Amino acid sequence: MKNILLILAYEGTHFYGWQNNGEGPSVEGVLKEKLSKIFPDPFKLQAASRTDRGVHAAQQCVHFLADELPDSLLYRLNRLLPPSIRILECKLMPHSFHSTLDVKSKIYTYSITNGPWQSPFERHFAWHVPQILNLNAMQEAADHLIGEHDFTSFCNKRKDHLYKSHQRRLIELTITQKRDCITLQLQANGFLYKMARNLVGTLVDVGRGKLPSETLPSILETRDRRRAGVSAPAHGLTLSEVLYEE
Repeated sequence: MKNILLILAYEGTHFYGWQNNGEGPSVEGVLKEKLSKIFPDPFKLQAASRTDRGVHAAQQCVHFLADELPDSLLYRLNRLLPPSIRILECKLMPHSFHSTLDVKSKIYTYSITNGPWQSPFERHFAWHVPQILNLNAMQEAADHLIGEHDFTSFCNKRKDHLYKSHQRRLIELTITQKRDCITLQLQANGFLYKMARNLVGTLVDVGRGKLPSETLPSILETRDRRRAGVSAPAHGLTLSEVLYEE
């Protein structure tokens, strides 16, 4: 059997997340359906990240086992897939490679339109926050979150998400602004359910003046989701990059 890696991008607007959970159309469901037209034998898809409903991906990594890697797989698959999903690359990997278990870290990007009006071209990809935000306070708050912590305060509960530990190492959380576009880049060795969106929502509350930046350490310590801020809308979040060991 060949271990085949697909690197894909998708617009998550009309999908109920990556995972095929029966609630609605999923990226996994569509991809598996189209792959089955090329690979008739049963197979299982393993993805680097379970992106939620409405979340986008610029680089999702998925692997599966098949008898062979057709030379025309990239072309054939992109012809079958809807325009909202595109395969960027496909290649053979060692049998030991696992797209989920071998992840070193993931990078998510969150986009905010910060101004009185939002362009209709941005409405599916950025959260519209019309109030003026204090970026210095937001970055100061973000700096308190860097490092290894228990991120229970930033994790929503869900029956099918059972974690052995809520410890995660947040490697980077930077905030930049270009005109009316604010971008938050988050890198961690793993993310809990809605962790990225809850971090962003809390930082926006800091930027609005609803939360002092110095309260972030105590919010972490309480391990109480109610102490953190709102959950940012899904459509502003993009899985930007998945990093593996060399």
